[in-house]
Amino acid sequence: MNRRSTSLPALVLAGMISLLTLLSASLMTPSTAHADARSAGCGMGYMIFLGQQGLSPQLLAATTNAIYSNQMFGISSGTLGCQADGIVFNEQARHLYVQANRPQLLHDIAQGEGEYLEALADSMGIVQSDRSSFRSHTRAQLAILATSPDTDQFLTQLDASLKAHPLLARYSAATVEVQ
Repeated sequence: MNRRSTSLPALVLAGMISLLTLLSASLMTPSTAHADARSAGCGMGYMIFLGQQGLSPQLLAATTNAIYSNQMFGISSGTLGCQADGIVFNEQARHLYVQANRPQLLHDIAQGEGEYLEALADSMGIVQSDRSSFRSHTRAQLAILATSPDTDQFLTQLDASLKAHPLLARYSAATVEVQ
């Protein structure tokens, strides 16, 4: 039985070659993609590639953030495009969640409870003391939300209804400042 052993430097080199191959391939993609450096999160990479669009700046921003491990500093100090207020809000993540789970989410909204509705509330940063109002409100909006033709319209309707609600307005994506 012949065992093949690979040394640690060889594994590191293979990983670096894979990363360089990925980065090289990303540089050949069109820069008109919708992703921008904000998708990589706050940090030095965010600041360096701010305003640039495409897959390459997004990957390079994420790589820079990972290499310098500066996001915790930015979050705790409120610098590097980070906020120290503890609010984590990602519109794209919310969009993808609703898109992937819309039938189950609508079922939970109709019931006025459920894990999919709770996960949506979590993603929107809705505090426990406002959850009951959120569940009641979304249930009252079921007819509008259920007939929305797509995820964008669903979220637009949800945000518009939240913005008009005296207690829940602060959770509308239109009122949350995203950096």
